[in-house]
Amino acid sequence: MFCPKCGTARKTAAVGPGDAITEALRTAGREMEAAFKTAGEEIDKAFKEARDEFSGLAGSFCSKCGKRNPKDAKFCYACGQAIPSVT
Repeated sequence: MFCPKCGTARKTAAVGPGDAITEALRTAGREMEAAFKTAGEEIDKAFKEARDEFSGLAGSFCSKCGKRNPKDAKFCYACGQAIPSVT
């Protein structure tokens, strides 16, 4: 690097406001990328847990109104229709 005023060679590069802003934006970008990656992993984990929990509780659909009922339901929670037991 050289001094823009006198042309003297410099041992270290001059850091101007533009360089500082560029580096700050790069740093912010890396930090945001890491945060989004972590958030995505946490969201995936939460959806998996919810899906696993729901699939364990999910039972039959009501033949009258179409609502899904809990696995051990004998009557539809929405309309009261009897739900045939599955053996």
